[in-house]
Amino acid sequence: MLSHKASETPLIETPLIETPLIETSLIETPLIFEIGNEFDSLKVNQVEIYNKDSYQARGDFFVSIAYEVTPEIQYFDNGLYQAIDAGSHKNCNHISIAGG
Repeated sequence: MLSHKASETPLIETPLIETPLIETSLIETPLIFEIGNEFDSLKVNQVEIYNKDSYQARGDFFVSIAYEVTPEIQYFDNGLYQAIDAGSHKNCNHISIAGG
């Protein structure tokens, strides 16, 4: 585990990568990604590390971070509704609460 101060850039460290082609050996590839402080206040769902050329870890490594996004515009119910019937023969019928 890496030790760093809270004010420094957060780091992600990965374990050794085992290759399926060479059964008895491990390729020691230390991976360190600087991700900044922008993810501190976000709810992170998944962190994935992948390699562009996965054959014996020869390619560049990338980190993918999936997090929840709060919509900027909250839903507002204006009281108007619409029903859509797609039909079975490529015809589509629409009706709204206003009658049209």
